[in-house]
Amino acid sequence: RLGHSTSLIADEELTKVVIGQGIHVECNPTSNVITSCVSTYESHPMAKLLSKGVSVSLSTDDPSLFDIDANDEWFNCKKSGMVTKEDLIKITDLARKSSFVT
Repeated sequence: RLGHSTSLIADEELTKVVIGQGIHVECNPTSNVITSCVSTYESHPMAKLLSKGVSVSLSTDDPSLFDIDANDEWFNCKKSGMVTKEDLIKITDLARKSSFVT
């Protein structure tokens, strides 16, 4: 399991390793925008990682620090056009499959 991984998409070989080993990536777009890891939701690599076959989930990094909850995170990503409804359904399924309770 990897957190954030905003630069993973830049390394094609490492991305293949992550896919091949079934490593899950927790994406935190709002945190990444606020901390300037990415400039906008639209430039966040989560959708590209998903389209390449990386197992990703949408998470809040530090809800109390960034004043965000899961609903806000989903809303921001959908409203910005970063992901589609279908992407969110797939991301939810990937998160369930990679959870520690399955």
